[in-house]
Amino acid sequence: AGFLAFARLLESPSAGARRSQAGRASSRLRIPFVSRASAAIAQTQVQLAMRTPRGRSIVLSPLIMFALAAVVVFRTGEMPFGAISLANGLGLATFGGAIALLSIQPFAVNQFAIDRAGLTLALLSPIGARQLLVGKALGLGLIAGGPAILCALLAVVLVPGGSPAFWLSLLPAFVAAYGLAAPGAAMVSALFLRFVDLNSVGRGSNTHTLATFIGLV
Repeated sequence: AGFLAFARLLESPSAGARRSQAGRASSRLRIPFVSRASAAIAQTQVQLAMRTPRGRSIVLSPLIMFALAAVVVFRTGEMPFGAISLANGLGLATFGGAIALLSIQPFAVNQFAIDRAGLTLALLSPIGARQLLVGKALGLGLIAGGPAILCALLAVVLVPGGSPAFWLSLLPAFVAAYGLAAPGAAMVSALFLRFVDLNSVGRGSNTHTLATFIGLV
């Protein structure tokens, strides 16, 4: 049933989500301490993730993996995962955040090529390189951060307990990990461009092999 619902969501048309130009202009994202150009680029990245099958799979994958891990923990009491023991809510929340960071690789290490003609328009528009990079990084961070926060909230509800200091450290740890990866992902994206079909969740939407490997590292 879950697989059928997942496939149905990926195949749902995006035409119903389109709005008029005036409506889009009035609903532009406003982010404190971020220029309007960077905020617009970030919003475009989030919309690209929500309106394409590959983007929706990126958003849903951490939640599905978290649900599977939670089921195993409830049934067996523990799930070894490398250096992390998924035996409590904190471990599950950490696992969900890590999967959320890894799941955005198809976008993060190919962030310029996925825009196709949109990249050309961005380069021709009066947007500086710094604004473009900040907007891309912020948008990808929002795409990964949404599922990560939801996983953490579910972990608190399902398996409460543990040190409050550790729970509070999850968000800055996630931001720090992403902050280290974002500049490298941007450089890899500039070196290994690969035009992909985001309407597919198969090989047609996969990034360059070297870019994927470097992004994983």
